[in-house]
Amino acid sequence: MTIQYLTNEQGECTAVQISIRDWEKIQKDLEMLEDIRAYQEAVEEGLEFVPFEQAFDSTKENNE
Repeated sequence: MTIQYLTNEQGECTAVQISIRDWEKIQKDLEMLEDIRAYQEAVEEGLEFVPFEQAFDSTKENNE
Protein backbone atom coordinates (compact mmCIF):
# COMPACT_ATOMS: atom_id res chain seq x y z
CA MET A 1 0.00 0.00 0.00
CA THR A 2 1.41 3.35 -1.00
CA ILE A 3 0.50 6.26 1.27
CA GLN A 4 1.15 9.89 0.40
CA TYR A 5 1.12 12.40 3.23
CA LEU A 6 -0.17 15.89 2.56
CA THR A 7 1.23 18.72 4.64
CA ASN A 8 0.41 22.36 5.22
CA GLU A 9 2.79 25.31 4.96
CA GLN A 10 4.18 24.57 8.44
CA GLY A 11 5.04 20.99 7.45
CA GLU A 12 2.28 19.46 9.58
CA CYS A 13 0.62 16.37 8.18
CA THR A 14 -2.98 17.29 7.38
CA ALA A 15 -4.17 14.37 5.26
CA VAL A 16 -3.19 11.14 3.59
CA GLN A 17 -3.81 9.94 0.07
CA ILE A 18 -4.14 6.30 -1.01
CA SER A 19 -5.17 4.60 -4.22
CA ILE A 20 -8.81 3.78 -4.92
CA ARG A 21 -7.87 0.09 -4.95
CA ASP A 22 -6.41 0.34 -1.43
CA TRP A 23 -9.39 2.38 -0.23
CA GLU A 24 -11.84 -0.22 -1.54
CA LYS A 25 -9.90 -3.00 0.22
CA ILE A 26 -9.95 -1.03 3.48
CA GLN A 27 -13.71 -0.51 3.15
CA LYS A 28 -14.26 -4.22 2.45
CA ASP A 29 -12.12 -5.21 5.44
CA LEU A 30 -13.97 -2.78 7.72
CA GLU A 31 -17.33 -4.14 6.59
CA MET A 32 -16.16 -7.67 7.35
CA LEU A 33 -14.95 -6.56 10.78
CA GLU A 34 -18.34 -4.96 11.51
CA ASP A 35 -20.06 -8.24 10.56
CA ILE A 36 -17.74 -10.21 12.84
CA ARG A 37 -18.38 -7.84 15.74
CA ALA A 38 -22.15 -8.01 15.21
CA TYR A 39 -21.98 -11.81 15.20
CA GLN A 40 -19.90 -11.85 18.38
CA GLU A 41 -22.37 -9.52 20.12
CA ALA A 42 -25.29 -11.74 19.06
CA VAL A 43 -23.52 -14.83 20.40
CA GLU A 44 -22.80 -13.07 23.69
CA GLU A 45 -26.46 -12.06 24.00
CA GLY A 46 -27.51 -15.66 23.40
CA LEU A 47 -29.60 -14.86 20.32
CA GLU A 48 -31.01 -17.73 18.28
CA PHE A 49 -29.61 -18.13 14.78
CA VAL A 50 -31.70 -19.13 11.79
CA PRO A 51 -30.12 -20.61 8.63
CA PHE A 52 -30.22 -18.20 5.68
CA GLU A 53 -32.46 -20.37 3.53
CA GLN A 54 -35.01 -20.73 6.35
CA ALA A 55 -35.03 -16.98 6.98
CA PHE A 56 -35.32 -16.27 3.25
CA ASP A 57 -38.20 -18.72 2.82
CA SER A 58 -39.98 -17.24 5.85
CA THR A 59 -39.62 -13.71 4.49
CA LYS A 60 -40.79 -14.83 1.07
CA GLU A 61 -43.92 -16.48 2.56
CA ASN A 62 -44.77 -13.35 4.53
CA ASN A 63 -44.60 -11.18 1.40
CA GLU A 64 -46.93 -13.36 -0.67
